[in-house]
This record gives sequence, structure tokens and C-alpha cells, in this order.
Amino acid sequence: MYRYLLFYYEDYYPLGGMEDCVLKTNNYDDLEQLIHENYEDDWYMGTIAYYDTLEDKYFVAYMETYENEDHFDRWRFAGWEEKQP
Repeated sequence: MYRYLLFYYEDYYPLGGMEDCVLKTNNYDDLEQLIHENYEDDWYMGTIAYYDTLEDKYFVAYMETYENEDHFDRWRFAGWEEKQP
């Protein structure tokens, strides 16, 4: 069994349940690596979250804006916020 389950779903078209699961891993660092590589700039229309099966806790990604070298606003991962079920 995996400890961490990472979910990504679009706010307007969520699939629901495990169909939104994009990663199952036992390595916490894999969560943030996948976000940096695949979801930072596409995040604004969706939600990124993970469930810790060992601790029975749910966390949602906190994203912040920054201005890139072309003076466009972009998004980057800034941490996790625990959410209550």
C-alpha cells in the first residue's frame, strides 16, 4: 500500500475519486517534484491535493503568483495547507 496519493482535478470537470489520482508513492519528495514538472503553470484551473494514508490527513497545495522574465504572471508551488474532511 502506498502512503501518499496525489490528486489533480480541474475545478469545473472533476472526475471524482481515484480517477483524479495522478501519483501513488511512498516518497514524499515525489509529490513536489511532480507538481514542479507538470502542474505549476496549469494549476489556476484546478486543485492539487494529497492524502497521507498513514496519518489519515488531507492537504491542498498552496500556489503563489510571481512575475517571470517576460513580465507575465505565473504560478508556483508554495506549500501545503491541511484541510479537514
